[in-house]
Amino acid sequence: SISDRLVGVPESQFGILPAYQFKSSTITEIPSIFNSASMVGQLAFDACKSLTEVSLPLCEFVGSNAFANCTSLSSIEMKEKRLGLIILNLFVW
Repeated sequence: SISDRLVGVPESQFGILPAYQFKSSTITEIPSIFNSASMVGQLAFDACKSLTEVSLPLCEFVGSNAFANCTSLSSIEMKEKRLGLIILNLFVW
């Protein structure tokens, strides 16, 4: 569950979604606590097959394969002017 993955994570870290954070989880959308996230690490959501929506309006960096194998993903919101770097293979299935 999402709660299990966040146990012990200090609130100051919610601005970063670390590599592999939600890999293969059953989440359907990114928890609102991460709305201010500026970075998404590599494979952070890999194989989240139930993930349908992504809203990261303050994101500036997205790591490689961050949303790989998210076969239900239908909506992505990121502000173009904020996004500075996207690594290759962001949405591989």
